[in-house]
Amino acid sequence: MWTLGPAGPTPPASLMSRSVLRSRGSGARLSSSASSASDTSIGSVFEEGGAVGGAEERDPDDPDFSDGEEEEPSYLPAEIRDKKHENLSNLLLQERSSLGQLYLLNEMTRTRSSIDLNSGETAEERIEAIYLESGVRKRWMSVRYAAALLRKVVDCLAPSLTGMLVRGKEVTIGVFGYAEHVVTEPMSPKDLVKIIYDMCMPADPIEAVLQQEIIIYLADVFTSQATLFQGMLRLRIGWIIQAMKNELKDLATVEKLNLVTAERRVEQLSPHQVKQLLIYVLQDIDSRSALSTRQLHGALNRVPPLFYEKVYNILKRACGVNVRGKTLLQVPTVHEVSGQEVQFALKVEELLSSITIPEYRQVIVEMLMVVSTVLERNPEIICSSVLKLDELLEESVHLYTVDQGKKGQENGEGSKEAVEDHCAGFYALLPDGMSGSISYMAKAVVNTLLQQGLSYDISKQCCIS
Repeated sequence: MWTLGPAGPTPPASLMSRSVLRSRGSGARLSSSASSASDTSIGSVFEEGGAVGGAEERDPDDPDFSDGEEEEPSYLPAEIRDKKHENLSNLLLQERSSLGQLYLLNEMTRTRSSIDLNSGETAEERIEAIYLESGVRKRWMSVRYAAALLRKVVDCLAPSLTGMLVRGKEVTIGVFGYAEHVVTEPMSPKDLVKIIYDMCMPADPIEAVLQQEIIIYLADVFTSQATLFQGMLRLRIGWIIQAMKNELKDLATVEKLNLVTAERRVEQLSPHQVKQLLIYVLQDIDSRSALSTRQLHGALNRVPPLFYEKVYNILKRACGVNVRGKTLLQVPTVHEVSGQEVQFALKVEELLSSITIPEYRQVIVEMLMVVSTVLERNPEIICSSVLKLDELLEESVHLYTVDQGKKGQENGEGSKEAVEDHCAGFYALLPDGMSGSISYMAKAVVNTLLQQGLSYDISKQCCIS
């Protein structure tokens, strides 16, 4: 028996019960999807029932089956926030959408632990009924939202997390754009579930369930396709979901799929489709645009080979590196750890965690690689101050803007919108080539380092005594 409220669930029951999230046969198909990960294409994410409509021609036992799109709720959560209980009760009587009813019930129970509805049932009983009905009809968004309100838990959650931790990964729990909890060691199921619901429910209840699914699928894929996780030290579940959302937005342009299909939300996908999309997102596919690639790698926290060692070499030549107000200092860092130690890599990840935009994180990673290359090729340069990566990137964007004939403030185009347009254009540049992002970064780095470094080094060499 599940309870609603802060006390949490009783001993875990399966969120993925056969009657709700799994239809007959779906378990085998979910397992087989991992074994064929290398063959996953963006079209295959939806080829087994992802398209809207045609439900009457589909087999109800298909794991992706749905009897049609969910009816749009009359009100979104933000529109009913802080409404009086009596008003919410009246709206609930009129609401036809299952998802809309769940939004209202969530708001009604947010400040009251026990509520009896006009129908004679409790709020928890109504939510449970919607959960079961939505499971039968495969209305996945309603299933997940109701499961979150009932604080349900998927089987094998803690062991799946532990499997990734023992393979040297860190995992963070939390919704993209909000606070995260970093998990570095195995946890009991009870403690893990509490963290998931505490971190997700205030920001987006449905992610409390979706993040459980992603943890299960990540562990499964890790077992059979470990190479997909190369360059990823910290698995940020909320950011991975954001990467999946970004990928859905690109579907229409990447494969010219039906726009209605492409605009479906991750929360509306079947469990099978969620796993297939996750596998696709983890793959490094050349057909993605430069901007999409940066958004993806940034959201996945993926870095190039030898990245952490190169950052360490930068620290040996500079007083520190700074980004978004956070600084990694040369001293005592280089005296405490080596560039090959995991502890140093975690320090770098902690520095980069201050960045909240995936593509910005990725260009900062690129900037660090450029700085390292410039220092390696110019051993005479000595950087006597902290390298401010944000300023280096601003200079790179400025050089790009000038090269495009846009003088920014000099031509009266210094508005916030103009600056954002220039940044967006820079993020969309291919890295290589004479007009690639790396060329602008290299110019900015050389200009800055030569001004700070060569003058200092030459003054020492020219000193008579």
